Amino acid sequence: MMNRAKFLARAVRHGQSEGEGWRVRKDGSLFWANVVVTALRDSNGHLLGFAKLTRDTTEDRERAEALTKAKELLELRVEQRTAVLTRVNLELRSEIAERQRAETAAYEFTRRTPSLCGPLQKVREEERTYIAREIHDELGQVCTAIKMDLALIGNKLTNRQSRLRGKVEAATQLVDGMIVTLRRIASELRPDNAG
Repeated sequence: MMNRAKFLARAVRHGQSEGEGWRVRKDGSLFWANVVVTALRDSNGHLLGFAKLTRDTTEDRERAEALTKAKELLELRVEQRTAVLTRVNLELRSEIAERQRAETAAYEFTRRTPSLCGPLQKVREEERTYIAREIHDELGQVCTAIKMDLALIGNKLTNRQSRLRGKVEAATQLVDGMIVTLRRIASELRPDNAG
């Protein structure tokens, strides 16, 4: 807050001066205050003195600081969850690509060696079933947990936190998309769907 002389000079010029700053109570404790000084004038416009109104806004300031910290924490959690989703998605794509390469190699091998087709086909179907189950069970659970965390974060947001709400909604859409992709991949890997 500006010094007292400037504060009063501003009230004289503009009729009123307002500011915030730390103040000391009679007991010596500090509090955050909103101070309004109004210039009092007679009917001819001559300055008679000043009226000062001091309001203790410590609780308002503490609430605002707590809200800011909570918002920053929520934004950090959303960013962390989004990073986890991105990493899991990349790992899944890499594993799928590797499995497809292995499947193509196995197909080529079975095509060239018909006498081994039966046992190899059985092993191939078992591997596809195992992969489909792993994708559904493990990654499906991770996506569900992330979606639940995002819903919890979204429910704690206020209407004024629209930017953070947008990030939560975008991350939720990413998770929904990943769940659909996981279901499709798991379905395509099942032996009944093998082409």
